[in-house]
Amino acid sequence: MIYAGTTAFLTVKYGAPNNLLFTTIIQKRRLALFGHLVRMDESTDARRILSTAVPQSEWRRPVGRPYTSWMANLKNDLARHNLTLEDAIELALNKQLWRLLAASGATH
Repeated sequence: MIYAGTTAFLTVKYGAPNNLLFTTIIQKRRLALFGHLVRMDESTDARRILSTAVPQSEWRRPVGRPYTSWMANLKNDLARHNLTLEDAIELALNKQLWRLLAASGATH
């Protein structure tokens, strides 16, 4: 388990490739996964997750879990590229273009 505040320690101890921070690596992988999900058939459960909203009144996060969801993190990543979710879905349908965008990461 990686705790907040350990990014610098992990980078120094284990040496991230090309001196990338682990947060940047995670962001790139999250964007790559998003592109993969978008290109899936719309009837698959994994793809339907992108368009399904869980009402907050019916769902509660277990005690001790982070407040930020995967989708909220994804929207923050997209905002760093000046993209909305709808724009990102259109871009992700073009695999080569999306790979370039995901590989570029974002500047922190």
